[in-house]
Amino acid sequence: MVDGLIQVAVRGELDAPRPPDAASGRAWLEPMADVAWVDGVVKPAEAEAEALTELGSSLGYVRADRMILMNKRRVRHFQHEKPPGPG
Repeated sequence: MVDGLIQVAVRGELDAPRPPDAASGRAWLEPMADVAWVDGVVKPAEAEAEALTELGSSLGYVRADRMILMNKRRVRHFQHEKPPGPG
């Protein structure tokens, strides 16, 4: 189902509500980015990255803002994936 929604969003055919403000928009983008990083890879040409770009752009995020958000979420993902240290 999510894949289908992503495909519809990439085609620009998703009639989804918009967040009411910037804080809500960020609250939507962060979990979307987390889901995108689940497999450890987000390629720019893939539907998930395109959907994030599309939503981020519609919320007024410039490319640098989107990259910062994605990098922070990537770091968060890999920090949670680390095996426990010795001790």
